[in-house]
Order: sequence, then C-alpha cells, then structure tokens
Amino acid sequence: MFRFVRFIAVLALAALAFAPTTGCKDAATLYENVGGANALTQFNDALGANLLANPAVSKFLDAGAVEMVKRGVITQVAKMSSMPQSSDGVDLAAVLKEKNMDPAGIQGFKESAEKATKDVALSPDAAKGIMNMINGVLKSL
Repeated sequence: MFRFVRFIAVLALAALAFAPTTGCKDAATLYENVGGANALTQFNDALGANLLANPAVSKFLDAGAVEMVKRGVITQVAKMSSMPQSSDGVDLAAVLKEKNMDPAGIQGFKESAEKATKDVALSPDAAKGIMNMINGVLKSL
C-alpha cells in the first residue's frame, strides 16, 4: 500500500514539474483577465467618459486627448499581455506626460479609472491588473 501511495505522489510531482511545458498556464494575461477586445473597449469607453466628467482631469485632457489615452490603454494592455502591437501604438505615459497634469489631475485620473472598473463590472483580478498598469504609468509622470 505504501509503495502505491509513493508511486502516486511521484506521478503527481512529475505532472506538476512538466505542466508548463505541456501547455498549462499559471495565470491569464491582462487582456484575457479583462475579457478580450469587447470588454477592453467597454472599459475604455467608461474611462473616457469618467475622465471628461472629472474636473480635475478635464482641464488637462480634452476629447482628442482622451481618445489618445484610450489608444494608449490598448497599447499598454497589449504590451503587458505580450501581444503583437499595431504600428500606430500609442504610448500612454508619453500622452500623459505631454499634458503636465498636476497632482490633483493625476489623482483624478486614478479615481476615474477605478470608477470605470466598477462601471463595467470588471472581475477583481481584471480590475487589479488594470489599476496596477495605470498606477505604474501614473507613477512615471
């Protein structure tokens, strides 16, 4: 009986050791967590509306700049998900740096993004991933 249990334990350990090479995934990408293209578009639309409605942000970002932010979010998610990017990818950090937002504007951006994750009911993992991405960009400003 002991040999059988030990044999099963060795098989289980071997299966775990070879799982990464047999196509098993430890974690989904940010793009997958968010829910793909449609969910990312919904998030971006909610983010854009929230940014324009936030007075601390809208004094720095007009409708055209918000469209660039939305393209930058797509590019950033693609980068973090190791996905191919289009040749017209927009660097989110560069767009925001150009706008010289003050601390209140940066905080307003963060709050607008948090609200957007709730507006479109992103899963906790997706919301955390998006906010980690956005916080990383905002810290670089």
